[in-house]
Amino acid sequence: MTGRWVLITAQQLLVYKLTGSPFLLGIVGFCTAIPTFFLSPIGGAFADRMDRRKLLMVTQCSMMVCVLALATLASTGLIEVWHILLIAILTGAAMAFDMPTRQSLIPELVSKEDLTNAMALNNSVFHGTRIWGPTIAGLLVGPIGTGGCFYLTAVSYAGIIGALLLMKIPPRVSRAAETTIWRNLVEGFGYIRTSSLVLILVSMAAVSSIFGTAQRSLMVIFAEDVLKAGSSGFGFLMSASAVGAVIAALLIASLGDFQYKGRILLVGALMQGVALFLFSQSTYMPLSLGVLLFSGAGETAYLTMSNTILLVVAPAEMRGRVMSAYMQTSQGLTPLAALQGGTLAEFFGAPFAIGLGGSVCALSALVIAVGAPALRRFR
Repeated sequence: MTGRWVLITAQQLLVYKLTGSPFLLGIVGFCTAIPTFFLSPIGGAFADRMDRRKLLMVTQCSMMVCVLALATLASTGLIEVWHILLIAILTGAAMAFDMPTRQSLIPELVSKEDLTNAMALNNSVFHGTRIWGPTIAGLLVGPIGTGGCFYLTAVSYAGIIGALLLMKIPPRVSRAAETTIWRNLVEGFGYIRTSSLVLILVSMAAVSSIFGTAQRSLMVIFAEDVLKAGSSGFGFLMSASAVGAVIAALLIASLGDFQYKGRILLVGALMQGVALFLFSQSTYMPLSLGVLLFSGAGETAYLTMSNTILLVVAPAEMRGRVMSAYMQTSQGLTPLAALQGGTLAEFFGAPFAIGLGGSVCALSALVIAVGAPALRRFR
C-alpha cells in the first residue's frame, strides 16, 4: 500500500511539473476514481465467479505493467499528460476488480472470530501508508526522480504478487460461474435490495463518501486562509486524520472479537460527522488538529465495523458482489465529494461546505441509529 501512495504523490508532482495546472491535478484523481464507480459491479461478479487469488494476481500484474510503462516514459523524458491520464484510467479499472476481490478473500484467510482484527489491521496499514507514503515520495523524487519512484512502486507490486503465490487457499466451488455475468449482476443487486442490513450499510457508505471526504480536497484552503498555517500546517492537517485512523484501528484490533459491533459503527459515524463540523468552525490550529484526529478515528471505526459486518452477513458466494457495491459507493463516489465540496466552497466558503457535510454525516448516523435497531444490536 505504501507503493500506491508513492505512485499517487509522484503522479501529482509530475503533472504539476508538466502543466502547473491545479485543474489537471483534479482530473488525474477523477480518472483514477471514475472507473471504480462504473466497473466495480463487474469486478465483484468476477470475484464470485473466479479463483479470487488468481484474479488478484491478474489485477496486480496489470497495475505493475501500467506503472512500469509510466516509469519508462518518465525516465526517458517522453512522458506527456495524456499518458498519465490514460494510465490513471487503466489502473483505476484494475482497482475496480482488485478491491472487491481483495475484501471478499479475507474471510477465506482468517476465522470469523479474527475477522474484526484482520479488518482493523488492514485499515491501520492503509491509513499508516497515507502518512509515510507521500513523505517517502517527497524524499525520493529529488535523488531518483519521478521515474525512479514509479520503478520502486512496480517493485512493490512484484512483492504482492510473490505473497499471493505463497498463499495456500482451499479451492471453492462457484455457483456464479454456472450463469452469465449479466445474471450475476442481477442476482447481486437483487440480494442487496432485499437485505435491509446490507442496503443500510451501502447507503451509509454513499453518504459518508459524498459528505464526509470533501475536506481532503479543501484542506489547503483551511491551511492558507482560515488557520494561516502555511504549507507546513497543511502537512500537519493532512496527517492528523491519518494518525487518528491508525490509533483507532490498532485499538480495535487489540479488542478481539468484541460485542456490539453495530454500536461501534454508529458511534464512529457520529463522531466523524461531529468532528468535521467542529473542524469547520475552528480557527485555532491545535483544536483543528485535535478534531481531525477524532474525525479519522471515527471514520476508521465506522469503516472497520462496516466491512466486518458486510463480510459476516453476506453469503460466501455473494461476497464479491456485495463488497463491489460497497466499494462503488465508498470509493467510486469520491469525485462527487470533491465536486460538491468545491462548488459549495466557491459560493459559500470552505467552512460552510465542510460544516454542512459533517452535519449531514452526523444526522444520518442518528437517523439510522434510531430507525435500524438490527444494526444497532448487531454483535
